[in-house]
Amino acid sequence: TRVRSSAASDVYKRQLYSRLSMPVLSVEAEESSLDTWWKGQYTLNEYHERLRAVPQIEIKRIVEAGHMLHHDQPEVLADIIERFVA
Repeated sequence: TRVRSSAASDVYKRQLYSRLSMPVLSVEAEESSLDTWWKGQYTLNEYHERLRAVPQIEIKRIVEAGHMLHHDQPEVLADIIERFVA
């Protein structure tokens, strides 16, 4: 059985995320296993919905990478991080 967060909880989280005042970097792998790790309790779509509330979000996706993206594509990940913090 899938455990869903309440609508009030979702609204609270979006409000909380919308108050972030610093730039935020989200790096995800093309072969995301978030749904598997959370066993359907939290989906990639729900994650993206929360990120849409962040005012200064930069989202990057690394191709040919899975959960261990720092091992799968270390140079690509390092370049993304370096550009973000520059």
